[in-house]
Amino acid sequence: MAISVVSLYLTEACNLRCRYCFLKKQPRRLSMETGRQVVEFMLAAPPKEKQVAIYFFGGEPLLEFETLKALTLYGRRRAEEVGKELRLGVTTNGTLLTDEALDFLFDHKVSINLSVDGMPATQDFNRKTVNGAGSFQALDAVIDKILARNPRQGARMTYDPQTVHSLHADHEYLWERGFRYTAPIAALEADWTEESLAAAGEQFQRIAAAVLERMRAGDLRYVVFLTKYIGRMSTFKRRMRIPCGVCAAYIGISVDGGVYPCQRFSAADSCRFGTLQEVTDPDMRRKFISYESRHLRGCDECPVRMFCAGGCPAVNVLCAGDIYTPWPAQCAIIRSQFRAASWLYEQLKKENNPLLPKLLQGSQYRQKRRSSPTCEPVGRR
Repeated sequence: MAISVVSLYLTEACNLRCRYCFLKKQPRRLSMETGRQVVEFMLAAPPKEKQVAIYFFGGEPLLEFETLKALTLYGRRRAEEVGKELRLGVTTNGTLLTDEALDFLFDHKVSINLSVDGMPATQDFNRKTVNGAGSFQALDAVIDKILARNPRQGARMTYDPQTVHSLHADHEYLWERGFRYTAPIAALEADWTEESLAAAGEQFQRIAAAVLERMRAGDLRYVVFLTKYIGRMSTFKRRMRIPCGVCAAYIGISVDGGVYPCQRFSAADSCRFGTLQEVTDPDMRRKFISYESRHLRGCDECPVRMFCAGGCPAVNVLCAGDIYTPWPAQCAIIRSQFRAASWLYEQLKKENNPLLPKLLQGSQYRQKRRSSPTCEPVGRR
């Protein structure tokens, strides 16, 4: 399988200091030379790969807006010359999305993966500025501007043991603001306890119940963990072999051109397996490419083993020390999410809800793009 998706770090600097961020902040930035090399690397994919994608990551990539613009224009020109479709996206905290930046991103079809955690209090608690102030005020007006241009814009939410208790309320707030797509992601490196994991399960169930009530009223909302597992249940044929396309279909590239299994592994130099020019650790890459869920340890009795494939490989490596050793907190959250999704699916089938086919269609859309990294935009253009 050829690499078709890359998460490219434009910078390791950021204007926020989010409590749960895995990246060490440093004033390092991508050079234009390295950026152009990444574009050429992706466009040199085999002819069968008609579509390739580059997602700008950080740090806060909009701190390097001029580099983003230059690489976007270069990539669009070169893609047209070689006859490939180039998808572009950016993961951003939104606070630097000026009118100029929004105009450029929308004009050049650069999808936005917007990180916003929910209510103002949640956002300000999690995502503070360098000076320690809350960041919601800087984001507030941006939300309305983005949704006015793209009603399908999604919100990528992060929660941890300290904020999981408000996850349902945070969803309700974002739904009322106009977001139809949400992707709540757990900060799994945090200190999860039995109490906080139980609270997560309760919140997932409340979110599922809220989605059901809205669907009964004709209002469909997509919550990634619900649509993901409902989609897998509706099309189940055999045990999932891999959780994503890590290292096989996509990679992460650091500001100095280092290549990692995905962008999450940049926090671990031991997982760096080469550069764009050469593979320096073939055994490392081979370990990820040959991954199969049947080799997972301790999963034989898990009721969700057919649907999760072990969860995020980066979490397993960084937290448990091995790709085949699932991190217990991740397992608990996946089981709770699956229970909530299973309950919602059964209710929708029992009631013959007319929006269920559309929900399934949305889940299939995301499954087709399963080789994409977590920085892929939530929602659709």
